[in-house]
Amino acid sequence: MSRWVLFDAVGTVIYPEPSVANIYLEVGRRHGWSAAEDDLPQRFSAAMSEQFVAGSASDENSDYQSWRRVVQQVMLELPDESSSAAFMELWDHFARPSSWRVYLDVGPCWQRLAEQGYQLAIASNFDRRLVGIAAGHAEFSQVQRVFVSSQLGWSKPDPRFYRTILDELRGTGEHVDEFWMVGDDYRRDVQAAVESGIDAVWLRRDIPPSENSIASLEQLDLASNGQ
Repeated sequence: MSRWVLFDAVGTVIYPEPSVANIYLEVGRRHGWSAAEDDLPQRFSAAMSEQFVAGSASDENSDYQSWRRVVQQVMLELPDESSSAAFMELWDHFARPSSWRVYLDVGPCWQRLAEQGYQLAIASNFDRRLVGIAAGHAEFSQVQRVFVSSQLGWSKPDPRFYRTILDELRGTGEHVDEFWMVGDDYRRDVQAAVESGIDAVWLRRDIPPSENSIASLEQLDLASNGQ
């Protein structure tokens, strides 16, 4: 019997430290950017929405260029040369394992699931940098596979994201008897997974648990979800 649990990455098992906002401000200032700090959240959100359309096709080069345009839009006062330099510094920063922290509840949760016979995988709208990030954290030694949208060809919530993962696992000849997705984004990690025939758990960190969600991976109990 083969049983798999997929986990989203950012916001579910890892988070940036320092924060994205702090790093953008630090790098931007170093390259001559002097926009108001209060403008950053709105600019970043708008740039992300424009450059990373939910459910779009994905590959390494297009993701790389999309991140370049995000930096250009956020730091629009910078000349092209300075913007490009800031982008490269940010790209390299977020590729380093030391720029990310693993939530404290991840390791114990994964150990518990492994003892119950589950195989673990990451399923993220990220690029190949995530593979290096995972390799730099001991907790990820418990993970069998790392799936990223830029290598799968589709980003969440496109159902082809999940179907490609299923096809890859089944292509090894194993029969998948139980399949779960755990993530913090309802549309991408829960609704899209369910629509693809995968059971899902919604993680809402720091929010009191409700009937349809958990607030911590300490509360993840797949047996109580009807399996």
